[in-house]
Amino acid sequence: MKKVAKAILLGLGVLCVVLVIGSFCLHAHLQSPHTQERIRAQFSHALGMPLKLTNTSFSPWGGLRITGVTIPEGDANFFAADNFSAGVRWLPLLVGKVSIPEITVDRPKLVWKENAKGKWVLPKLTASESTPATEAAPARPEKAPAGKAEKAVAFDIARLRVNGGATELSDNEGKQILACTGVNVTCTTVTESKVEGVVEIGHLVWTESVALDNVRAPFTWSGGELTVTKLTGTLSGGAATGSFKGRPKAENSPFEAEFQCEKVDLAQFTANLGWKVGQATGTAAAQLRVAGDLDRLNRATGPGQFQITDARFKQLDFLQSIGKALDIQELTDLRLKDGHGDFHLADKKIHVDQMALNALNLQLGVKGTVGYDQKVALEAQLGVEDGLLKQLPEMLRDSFGQAEDGHRTIGFQISGTTDKLRTNLFDKLIGQKVGRQFDDLLTGIFRGKDKDSEKRKKDEEERKKDEKRKKKEQEKAAAKAAAAAGGAAPPAAALAPANATPPAGPPTTAITPVKP
Repeated sequence: MKKVAKAILLGLGVLCVVLVIGSFCLHAHLQSPHTQERIRAQFSHALGMPLKLTNTSFSPWGGLRITGVTIPEGDANFFAADNFSAGVRWLPLLVGKVSIPEITVDRPKLVWKENAKGKWVLPKLTASESTPATEAAPARPEKAPAGKAEKAVAFDIARLRVNGGATELSDNEGKQILACTGVNVTCTTVTESKVEGVVEIGHLVWTESVALDNVRAPFTWSGGELTVTKLTGTLSGGAATGSFKGRPKAENSPFEAEFQCEKVDLAQFTANLGWKVGQATGTAAAQLRVAGDLDRLNRATGPGQFQITDARFKQLDFLQSIGKALDIQELTDLRLKDGHGDFHLADKKIHVDQMALNALNLQLGVKGTVGYDQKVALEAQLGVEDGLLKQLPEMLRDSFGQAEDGHRTIGFQISGTTDKLRTNLFDKLIGQKVGRQFDDLLTGIFRGKDKDSEKRKKDEEERKKDEKRKKKEQEKAAAKAAAAAGGAAPPAAALAPANATPPAGPPTTAITPVKP
């Protein structure tokens, strides 16, 4: 028995020595520039993108380790990871095969920017990198001697994990379109023809406004098509589901997707848009279907709908100022019975086809656009019930026209950004009336001046008439006096000069002709 035990111990000792020597030799082989270049070239060829490695090492206890992995793009990195680590099965190494039960990628970061033409394009291999090539080596005969041909290293990866990854997608103006943090990927099937696994994302933000948490998406890559069967997550406290199908390597990378959410907390959702805490409460639901090209993701198009229930909006500057000016409490603290709308995505904007918000005594209709850059350009219409209209000052009631449904309405515009809305409704209600009253005031002033001028003109005409009357009376009196004396009447000019006012009554001196 002692001999058997010694033989076993000796065998184990020899095996350990072989393993140590083998691992040392493998480590030395992997450390050689020639082998590392071959590994880099194999990975680059498999990915179809230029890959750089800082170092490759191997140890019996740590397995295979690759550090400083990057995919360059211009002056920056399209992809960077701290390290790749993998365990290696020993037996396949004896036949020149690297069999990896699991490979792990730690803290990778993907930064993808739109090019000048507005497309997301993957980095491509140059002509010299398009085929897996070895580093320059001593010249060899065209025909290698029998048994001396060098075989390419074969890799077999059973499972792939990505831990703590991050992703950033931005347009050619530097505006962020998509940002993901806490990305974990587990691939349970990894072959040349098929990859299956699950992506988990801790936090996802679309266009710096819509945020999803705890995203989980099982996926399959097969035949050049990526399929996500059932995406799940939370959107501002509500449940979110969706699906995706795309062909990233096809021309323009077409895709189509569907998305639904329900029981979304409006307070949390509007806070992500930049609103103050407490400005909105209630719940919302929405559905969206889009299609487009992955290389022009922010130009995807498609229809959508939304519904709002038990909503309340307060302390909104653009409504609060109007509500206070008109003394309409419903606007300063807007409580909605319901709300709904239809919209579609196109041209980097959300096009609101129609939106209706219904409160107890008023209705608000909206249509227009909200850009991915958060700029707002909306046409709105405010409708009020008769009871509420009677509460308005009389000077404002005429601003409301009669709608087909019998409501009194007024149109106005909403502009600004999603976190700072502006409206011209106050000007529509107050400015026009003040301007009209000012016009009336000026008209009254000038009319008063015209009346004074007319009075003075009338008085002047009366004075001239009186002068003419008195002149005629004087002429008549002079004619009578002359007739009584038996002579001719003197000329009127001698009695009353044209520029002098004639005295009242008959003349004091009479001229008597002298008899011969």
